Amino acid sequence: MLPELQIAFQTIKHGTEIVKGLAAADKAFDQAEIKLKLNDVTGLLLDARAAVTDANDQLIERDAEIGRLREALRNKDEVTKQHDAYYTKDGEGQPMGAPYCMKCFEVDHRLVHLISSARADIKVVCPQCKNQFERRFASTIRPAGVEG
Repeated sequence: MLPELQIAFQTIKHGTEIVKGLAAADKAFDQAEIKLKLNDVTGLLLDARAAVTDANDQLIERDAEIGRLREALRNKDEVTKQHDAYYTKDGEGQPMGAPYCMKCFEVDHRLVHLISSARADIKVVCPQCKNQFERRFASTIRPAGVEG
């Protein structure tokens, strides 16, 4: 369990005990004591709300990370490396299509297509990380018999 949720449950429990004590008390409490106890309960409920909000934020971040990891696993199965780039696998597991950035895939587990650089005749560049690769080691691979 997230520590924030434990804090929330403890503060709610404590607040509930205060309210039960007020409800069970006889008329011996004066107005000042009741207001003081209600202020205590209000503070505890605000603490619990903040803890639950923090826990929710952590769960959202965790879910996003799980999504990124699932995508990375799916991508890993769909691509293969050849020279300085990754490519989508064809039906036989061979590389084909436009190249993906090697650094972005290996470090960030993201598939980012390489694009032509200012020196398009010899370089391609990743629009994400800006790494440059020699075109001869990261060029588009077309299926046999298909002209580009």
